[in-house]
Amino acid sequence: MRIFISFLFSFLAFAGFSQQVGSLTHNFGKVKEWNNPIFTTTYTNTSGQLQFFLPTNYSPDFRINFEKDMLQPGESTTVQMQYFTEEFGRFSKQIKVYVSTQDDPLVFTLSGHIVSIDPSAFTMCPRIENIDLGYGGGFNHNVKVLDAETKEPVRDFEITILTDNSTERFKSSTSQVILRRERPDRYTFEIDKEEYKIAKKQVYVNRNTAETVIYLEREKREDSDYFDFDRSDDTPLEEVITATTVEETLEETTSMVEDEPDVVIAETTPTIPEVITSTTIPEDEEVIEEEVITSTVEVPKETPLSATPLKPAIEVGDFTTDGLLTSKYAFNHIVFLIDVSGSMNHETKLPLLKYSMYQMINVLRPEDRVSIITYSTEPTVLVRSISGANKDILKEAIGSLEAKGQSFGSDGVQVAYDIANDNFIPDGNNEIILASDGVFTMENEAVNTWRLERNIAKQMADNNIRLSSIGFGKAKNALSFLQDLSSKGEGSFITIKSEEQAQTILIENMMNHSEIR
Repeated sequence: MRIFISFLFSFLAFAGFSQQVGSLTHNFGKVKEWNNPIFTTTYTNTSGQLQFFLPTNYSPDFRINFEKDMLQPGESTTVQMQYFTEEFGRFSKQIKVYVSTQDDPLVFTLSGHIVSIDPSAFTMCPRIENIDLGYGGGFNHNVKVLDAETKEPVRDFEITILTDNSTERFKSSTSQVILRRERPDRYTFEIDKEEYKIAKKQVYVNRNTAETVIYLEREKREDSDYFDFDRSDDTPLEEVITATTVEETLEETTSMVEDEPDVVIAETTPTIPEVITSTTIPEDEEVIEEEVITSTVEVPKETPLSATPLKPAIEVGDFTTDGLLTSKYAFNHIVFLIDVSGSMNHETKLPLLKYSMYQMINVLRPEDRVSIITYSTEPTVLVRSISGANKDILKEAIGSLEAKGQSFGSDGVQVAYDIANDNFIPDGNNEIILASDGVFTMENEAVNTWRLERNIAKQMADNNIRLSSIGFGKAKNALSFLQDLSSKGEGSFITIKSEEQAQTILIENMMNHSEIR
């Protein structure tokens, strides 16, 4: 009934304009593998005089074909229309057709919902001179990236090009990427640029689609507090050599607090294996009178926390016999990602880290959790989300750390985030602590470092997983690399140069990030 009424309306509406049209509208519906389907309707000359269709200017998005261009009175013809597009989704396109006997045009409306585009489809109406060219010989396609607000070119981004059968990924230093394609296909372009939202655009590309323009929107993120133990923002990096020294010493707990029980650290002295310095020294590292160590490094016997020299930020009232004060500090999941490459085999590096980790383990509560991952040639998970009550297991894992191999750390970062996400503590401090003395070994350092920093920033923004770093050694590029990572992860950048600093620095870091404010 509805179809009949629509047809009657069309007939009555145009009876006075000297023609009868079968239908002025057509909805293709939801179409998979769009291949420029043809809409066909009938047209009858009812004017009583000779009538012909006026020429239609070339348009890149539609084509009209008349079976007969000239009609005698009462004569009919078929009209065919095709719509060309590279866009997915819903569309509604109006096409105007002029005839010789009237001033106002006929207005046809084509609509539908394109789910996907067939590889053989045209995305632009072929011109007469190109219609029989086919696709041989390949063609160029230009991808242009602009700022959505300013419309200015955007440079230095990573572009990923996806088809059903391939993936390409590379970094572009210019705002335009010229692609040489051998055949038409459906493409998804993904643009990843620091400080911008990731943009994706799906298009069908052939010789008639010369260019795809992608607009990037800036990310809106609030500035976050960046806690740095070692320096203010205006301190030159070359001065970042040691962690903040202890400025004051707390008195013995018996003379300070009578009602607060002592927090006793394990009485056994952890054993640290013999440490030999690496024979290979990074070219960019400044070595100052470092000697080859051939004897066992002796770690001072652990003492009750109340008698340990601490920074003023740490107070005895922060602890109970079970560790950190629960009413003041949220629970922690600390994921250590430790560089055990050969260059860490020095008394001022891995042994100091292990000693500092021992101190931190002693103040953990049963609800706190620790994971330990090492990386050199490949990442290895030593312990996964172990309760702070299992101090013996954690200390055994720490004692087993040995330095050897290379610094392939990128995979280790991903493993650390996987474990942090799988064992996330709601409303807690979920933190990765990366400890290293150098940059990662990566095949494409420029691209991979950029992706690494991007991933770290997204993990903090989306999943609230912080990343801090501990830098060892004196290589400026390594310290800068680690500091950049911790900045992206909204964590702390720490250096450790003495046993005195190692005693408290990890405890202070954990307290700062878990304090209930």
